Parts: sequence; C-alpha cells; structure tokens
Amino acid sequence: MPTVVTTVPLVADEGGEFGNGIQIEVNHATVQGLRFTGGLDFPYKGPTQIRRTYPLWRGGKNLDDLLVKQCVFMGDEQAMPLHVGVIANGHGLVLEHDVFYNVRNAVVFWSAEGGTSHRNAMRNCLVHGAGTSAIWTVETDGDDFDFRNNVIANSRIAWMRERGGTRRYKAVSVFTDNANMAAYGAGATGSITLTDSTFLSFQEMRLAGKVDLVMDRSERNYLHIRKGSAGYEVNAGLFTQD
Repeated sequence: MPTVVTTVPLVADEGGEFGNGIQIEVNHATVQGLRFTGGLDFPYKGPTQIRRTYPLWRGGKNLDDLLVKQCVFMGDEQAMPLHVGVIANGHGLVLEHDVFYNVRNAVVFWSAEGGTSHRNAMRNCLVHGAGTSAIWTVETDGDDFDFRNNVIANSRIAWMRERGGTRRYKAVSVFTDNANMAAYGAGATGSITLTDSTFLSFQEMRLAGKVDLVMDRSERNYLHIRKGSAGYEVNAGLFTQD
C-alpha cells in the first residue's frame, strides 16, 4: 500500500496547532487503498494546547459523498501520533473496510449546513487501540446513519458525542474490551464527561470477548482479527471477503 505521512506546516488555532494532509473540498470523492501514518511533531504544546495532524479532512459543510475504503490509519503515541484518521463536515461520509490502529480518534462525523449531517455510514471497519475515541458524532442523523459489522476494541471511549447530544443510533457491531462505552466531548483539548450508552440501540452485537490481532507482518492478515477471535465473523478489515 502507498504510505502517506502528514508533514505539512502546522497552523495555529485556539487548540494549539494543526495540519491537514489531504483536504477534500469537492463532492463525490473516493480515497482507497492508502496507508496513513501520524505526524512528526511532538503533540504537547501546553496544558490546554496540542499539535495534531489530520490525514483526511473535509471542511465544507455543504459537501456530499466522500468514500474512504480499504485504507489503514496507524499511529504511535511516542513516535508518530495521529490525532484523527478521518474528520469531515458535510454529508455522505462513508467508511468501508478500513483499519484504525492506535489512532487517538479514529473518525469524526462533524457538522453540516443546516445543523444535521445525513447519509453517513461506517461498515466493516476495525478500530483497535483508540487513545480517546473510536467514533465521534456531531449532530449526525441517527435515523440514516448506517453503522454495522464494525469491531471497536481496546479503546478509551467507544463512542463520543457532542455535549448535549440527544440523538439515538442503531449499532450492529462488536464492541469489546473498551475502557468506556460513551462520553461527551468538545474540541481538540476539551474535557470529557463519561455518560451511559442508552442512546445506542444494540442489535446483533456483543459486548464481551477479547480481540486478538495478527501482528506478524509477513502474514496476509497482518493487523486483522485472528480467526477464532472475538469479532472475526463480521469481516471487519481491508478484505471484502476471505
């Protein structure tokens, strides 16, 4: 897989400094088959400010149709921190068969023109070791959010919402071995408040079992769930079939 390292100059903002890697400001875009790593800067800048990189970013709140498929996002807290794998405003952000490994926040479904984002989806994705959150939704419509066949494991918070968010979501996926199921959060360095997970309607989902990943780089299934492990049966990961 071609590897993309985000090394763009950082820009100051209220949260510290940030840099956007591939900035997609058009409708109907597809990103497929790439591996993204973290940035090269030390993240700590001050008690309330951090440096952070965003490999895939979409800022337009009126944009639609962004497919991210069969991509790998890999971070390392000490060497190459990756703050958010995919962060997008607008509508129609669809993730399929992606792998997020040791990324602080795997994906942020951000805001949209009119206040509510529609037609978003996350299917057959593996999130393992998210340092803050696996999924972060900001005014994403729960009625048309297609969230299924994902495996969310070994993360600090499985699902983050904007403060005061009241939308409900149907989660047809495997959540296991996460420190916390849900929380409210705000901004890059905002405080986090743990909450219950009653806003999630769990269907055909398991909350127990340990996910065992293949860590031998010589194997075809490197960074995928080992056969027989929890979550293997939902086919989360790069391959559309065994």
